[in-house]
Amino acid sequence: MRDFATTLLTDAGVNADIADWRSPRRSDLVVNAIDNFEAADFHLVIASPEMKRLMDSTEQGPPGDLGHITAAMLRDGFAGDFRGGLARTLPVILPDATGADLPRIMLRHSAPPHSIRDVEDVDDEEFQQLLRTLLGSTTHAKPRRAPRWPAADTGSWEPPNAERAETGATVLGTAPVLSIGEHAYLVHGDVEEPSTGCTTAVLRQARALRLDEQREPVWLRQVERRHDGPDTQESFAALATEHELLGALERNHDRIPAASDLVDEGRTRTLVLNRARPSPLPGGCTQAADFATLAEHIPHPDELDSIAVQRTVQALARLCEPLAALHLHGFAHRELAPNTIIRIDDEHLALRDLGAAGRRARPGEAADEYQAPEQTRRRGGRLGPWTDVFRLAATAYHLISGLSPTTAIPLPVRRICRHAPERAATAIDAALHADPQNRPELAELATAFRM
Repeated sequence: MRDFATTLLTDAGVNADIADWRSPRRSDLVVNAIDNFEAADFHLVIASPEMKRLMDSTEQGPPGDLGHITAAMLRDGFAGDFRGGLARTLPVILPDATGADLPRIMLRHSAPPHSIRDVEDVDDEEFQQLLRTLLGSTTHAKPRRAPRWPAADTGSWEPPNAERAETGATVLGTAPVLSIGEHAYLVHGDVEEPSTGCTTAVLRQARALRLDEQREPVWLRQVERRHDGPDTQESFAALATEHELLGALERNHDRIPAASDLVDEGRTRTLVLNRARPSPLPGGCTQAADFATLAEHIPHPDELDSIAVQRTVQALARLCEPLAALHLHGFAHRELAPNTIIRIDDEHLALRDLGAAGRRARPGEAADEYQAPEQTRRRGGRLGPWTDVFRLAATAYHLISGLSPTTAIPLPVRRICRHAPERAATAIDAALHADPQNRPELAELATAFRM
């Protein structure tokens, strides 16, 4: 059980807690048990003969054994709100135990338990199912419902925009002006085709201008179906997931774009992103961010001074806030780099989009100079918030030194940037460690950047 709790904490990012990790200092153990019980979002009931005995009877154990108190509170929770108790109390069967070791109230037949075969393998499907339960996520995003088909007597029916889908006029990169949904867009700049590991669908993205009275700059992300298959469904679902996440992260609107539209037409799905809306700047004016990125502002080493370096790390510190909110929802960006970060001004940055957050991680998914080591591994490379920590540090390394972080073991920051604040330099060096467990957490990196 201790190994299982450790994996939840260190590999899956779940704030697990067990009695073995609490201080043995003298205190009221009954009060502590009640406080810990009420503070938890979920209770994981581990199958064992002892747990079955405690919950299936009112018999107490030996003096000092307070397991019966937790068992009593679990029973009381079921009695007060059965459906709520069922959702909050999760039965788990670890190796060497069986379903027969679960208390009867856990309903192991009508509400199946989580059977964990390897307590250290978070990639196992049963382990993943438990994590999805804890995070409230789904195995697959539910597709959007199409318009109802007309009754048969209304005449022949064709899919909407069928002609445009055949001519390709809604496909990004085929024409300078696209008609998507209710709006027309003028595409300017290069159309990017980032690798997603999917062979049956292609992701394209580009800057554009919405052709209306406001002439609003937007960022278009579009998936085009080439062939049907699970990978295609996953690529379409990734844009829907990003759309939902942007809505959930709306309070960080000054550092993330706003999802304007998610449009299905023909063989494409397009996510339209409005630019970030920064908070009012000194003097009461508000500056809106275009989609110009940091990649267009990589400094030459001779251009750097202490003021420029300090502004850069402090701007990156503020960018940690939307990333932390994304991590709280159980997702990681995984594509942080100068070309995915919008530059509002010298002191304010924003995310261009949510990167690969909507896509499941694939072995060897990254191939750029900011990639974390775990992104290049064909097996055993678990990705998560620690991946964003590495990529943010690699971006900082490039911005404050003018040198690319492409070497396997980058030189210490103070060796290549004498203007770097000591705490920020130390944090960047630690965040670029090959082993994710030796990297600081995102909050620690943000704190070091603010100093």
